[in-house]
Amino acid sequence: MAHGARLVGVLALLVALAAAGCSADTGRDIEAVRNPTRTTLEPFVEPEFADTRSVDLAAVPPGAPLAFPVTIRGGDASLSGTLAGPEGPVARGRVRLERFVGQASATLEVATDGQGRWSAKGIQGGRYRVRGWRRPDLAMNSSTVLFLGAEDDQTLALDATAQGEVDVQAALLTPTPTVDVAVTVVALITRHEVDGDGIVQGVPLTGTTATLATGAGWEIAAPEATVDGAGEARWTLTCTASRPGDLVITAGEGVGRITVPGCTQPAPPTTATTVPDEPDADFPVGEQFTPPFAGPLPPGSYTVVDDPASCGLVFEVWVDGDWSDERRTSTTTATLVLETFARNLATVGDAPACTYERTA
Repeated sequence: MAHGARLVGVLALLVALAAAGCSADTGRDIEAVRNPTRTTLEPFVEPEFADTRSVDLAAVPPGAPLAFPVTIRGGDASLSGTLAGPEGPVARGRVRLERFVGQASATLEVATDGQGRWSAKGIQGGRYRVRGWRRPDLAMNSSTVLFLGAEDDQTLALDATAQGEVDVQAALLTPTPTVDVAVTVVALITRHEVDGDGIVQGVPLTGTTATLATGAGWEIAAPEATVDGAGEARWTLTCTASRPGDLVITAGEGVGRITVPGCTQPAPPTTATTVPDEPDADFPVGEQFTPPFAGPLPPGSYTVVDDPASCGLVFEVWVDGDWSDERRTSTTTATLVLETFARNLATVGDAPACTYERTA
């Protein structure tokens, strides 16, 4: 009986809704109930873009190309070996591995054990440059270059040479002395030492006593001189014969020698003098020179562009409207600053030539 009453109630409600009439909104609601996942999509409208076919693009500013980081660890290759010196295996040495990708590189340093052995495991393959040293007395004359495969296991024997000898480079500032006219001898005195990066540096032997021994045909007041902070020692002496003997400079275990081809006789006095024209030197900023270089060079700053252990340079300068009879010297790897014109630039003794670039 109760079930029949409820059924009658629902029918009555439906009849009432039908009598009231169903609106359009009610129809949509019913449709949404019947299809709950149905979604109304908006029509696609293609976006409009500006026409850039005739737009001028700005030039890329000049500069170095972007450098991508280079890694050396994290691979499946390995490189190991030994470092030996003149007396056998080098203990407590250093070995530097440089991996190159184009012009960029990554560096890894490893130490040697008591038997001179070293090892680098789990590294990337590629092009490597390897060198070893021990501070301050052992270094390699040149690096070893190799290619390491992605899964290679290579061994490499490195040989270092002894450093630490005293280097004496000397020059006579007046190339052709005149009899009975005082001249100057300058010497650059350094000791070769290996720094923390394995580079051989020329360290001035400041405070060391250097001795100049003269052969026949020379007069010298003081044969001993003290090396200054720049590694220089100087002497003043006079040629007394047309064919003088050699000049020998000693400092510690280092020896330097100067052979003088001859001394000229004093020129007879003249009544007329010729004033030379002021030099015309065309050597723009950015150009380089390596002694011997005749020049002339204009005043300016000249920077050493290679990586030498030391530099010894002698040259003539333009002073008071004429070229100097006695040459000037520069015995430093720092920038060479010329306050006036210079010519006939040469190295001191047999010292390796440094390359200079005009920077100002």
